[in-house]
Amino acid sequence: MQRSAANPGQAADQSMPVSQPAKAKPRRIRRFLAGLLLLVVVGLLAWSGSRITPADPTERLALKGHVTHQTLAQSTFRIGTMNIHGGKGTDRRRDLGRIADCLQGLDLVGLNEVHGDRCGLRQNQADELGQRLSMQAVFAPTERRWWHNHFGNGMLTRVALKNVQRIPLSGTQGKKFRNLILASFRHQGQTVHVLAAHIDRVKDRTHQLQTAVSLFLSLAEPAILMGDLNTAASDPQIQRLLAVNGVCDAVAQANKTNIPEKRIDWIFTRGLRCVTAGLVPTVASDHPVVWAELEISLPTAADRLNSN
Repeated sequence: MQRSAANPGQAADQSMPVSQPAKAKPRRIRRFLAGLLLLVVVGLLAWSGSRITPADPTERLALKGHVTHQTLAQSTFRIGTMNIHGGKGTDRRRDLGRIADCLQGLDLVGLNEVHGDRCGLRQNQADELGQRLSMQAVFAPTERRWWHNHFGNGMLTRVALKNVQRIPLSGTQGKKFRNLILASFRHQGQTVHVLAAHIDRVKDRTHQLQTAVSLFLSLAEPAILMGDLNTAASDPQIQRLLAVNGVCDAVAQANKTNIPEKRIDWIFTRGLRCVTAGLVPTVASDHPVVWAELEISLPTAADRLNSN
């Protein structure tokens, strides 16, 4: 008996190669191009967001929180300035609570290197410090990054501020933008003008410092210039400023000895007498707290009458 032949159709199926669908290759190409396009878009977004650009100088500054005094009842007031280094201390730990502890007891504070609001997920550091200290706060951004106000200066106050202004400082580096905060408050029947500054450390220091000093000298007395000026007492501009009649280096006036030669954080005054002052290093930042207790020293109407 002869064996039956194998199924012809089955043999044909086993011998023929399996062909790929005609559309599989174009589909893989489209997926590859879509992935490549996504990478390009993500890369462009990352590049755009990481770029440092100047903050809008026309954006209105907002005072957050409440002041405890319209004017201060006592004859003296205490001011301070601190570059908070974004809240990061010399131990590399970021803790705004330690910064707040350094600023206790001050009536008005100028802040430098203040970080912004983290894309709306967290408030800016000036406002956070204001809440911790029950002080009114204002944040004056200098830079934008990651689509929000990223970096700038700030001011904290227990007394009502008037005419708060942000004054941009010209720069040549395309980054490291800087500004001044100019404000005023009433004390003992006088308008006290306050200028808080953060000056560039390298290329733009000379002309930015000249702008800050010129504005300070143009203000009606009593007036204060304070902040991280990024320059030491040996700077010719500082020497010329101190040679101006009536200009006082608050820390030097109150402390005749033990003054660091290379200090770069300053409080200068005109029309004010320094009762006491200090410069206090702290682990909370890579800069010290500089503070001064001041009182009005402008001549009264009786003084002017007696002098004639």
